[in-house]
Order: sequence, then structure tokens, then C-alpha cells
Amino acid sequence: LDLSDDLTVVEGIEEILYTNTEAAPLDQIALHLYPNLLGGEMEVESVHLNGEGVTPHEGEAGGWMMVPLGNGLAPGESVVLRLKFSVRVPQELELNYGVLASTSGVLAYAHGYPMVAVYDDQGWNVGIPAPYGDLTYADAALFLVRVRAPDRIVMCASGSEIERSQADGQQVVTYALGPARDFYLAASGEYEVLTR
Repeated sequence: LDLSDDLTVVEGIEEILYTNTEAAPLDQIALHLYPNLLGGEMEVESVHLNGEGVTPHEGEAGGWMMVPLGNGLAPGESVVLRLKFSVRVPQELELNYGVLASTSGVLAYAHGYPMVAVYDDQGWNVGIPAPYGDLTYADAALFLVRVRAPDRIVMCASGSEIERSQADGQQVVTYALGPARDFYLAASGEYEVLTR
């Protein structure tokens, strides 16, 4: 993830290793695009499946998309999805308790990446969630997230910081997390770190 200087735009590249753990083959994978439902704007610029470009189908209110799997994915088989995306973060706290917002110099960044939907006995769960309570219905996953931001920004994220580097006024911090349902990041130039 690349954070803009003003913390209102996030650009990202995401790689997903997805294994079909169902009893039947799958012919597509559903991804939630939650920022489009939370007052922001997510644009998925490209999608690759095992290195080959594919064209997804976007769903209701831009809140999800389906990625076709060509010949399908048999039980136990895996694929790698690579997505390039950008998010214009909302600057109001009105929707979903401000868990995705950039206001007063603070970035709250939950659900800010294409998130694999849950597949269960009803199929892919891509319905528009209620605007109250817990937004996500997600399977647990392992996350390795690399975040680039200006040096002056202090970040706090779910998981453990496992690597940090700085150069040319930028910092790159890597977090590891999981199993977990979501990755969360908070960032601000006003934060201070205290330890004891």
C-alpha cells in the first residue's frame, strides 16, 4: 500500500493465493470492494489470474466483483490473483462508524482492499451489507502487508511489524497478521509512540 502525503488516497497491489476448500469446483471468485459502499471510491485497474489478464464483472453499486476462473478451480487446487487498485478515502465519518475515513489528519483504513467474499451453502456472499454493526463477513486469512508512507507519518496496524526501512523521505513498514478476518491500519502525522 502507498499512502498519499495527505492520507486521502491509497494505491495498492494485492496478491491473493486462493485455494478451493469447497466440495465442488468453482468457476469464479467474488471480491468485496467495500470502499465503494462506505462513501469512498475504489478503482481496480487490473486483474491477473496466474499471470494472465482477466476481465472481472462488477456487481451491485460497485460493491463487489466476480473474477472468472476460465476452466474452473477444482477442490484442493489453488490460483494466484494479482490486482492493482486505488482508493479515494472518504473524508467524513458518517458511514460505518468512520472505520474507513481520512479526517482531522488521521487515516482509519479498514476493508480498504479487494477482499475475498465468503463461499458457503448459499454460494458467494456478495449482498450489500447493512449500514450498522459489523460490516464484514469474511473467512480468516494470513496477511503480509507492506506500507509505504512519508517519514513524518506514524502508523499503527493489526498484526506485528516485522521490517522497517527509510530512504528519501519515505518509510516502508511490513506487517504480518493472521489468521484474521481483516487488516486494519491507522496513520497520522499527529500520533506519538510511547513505550514502557
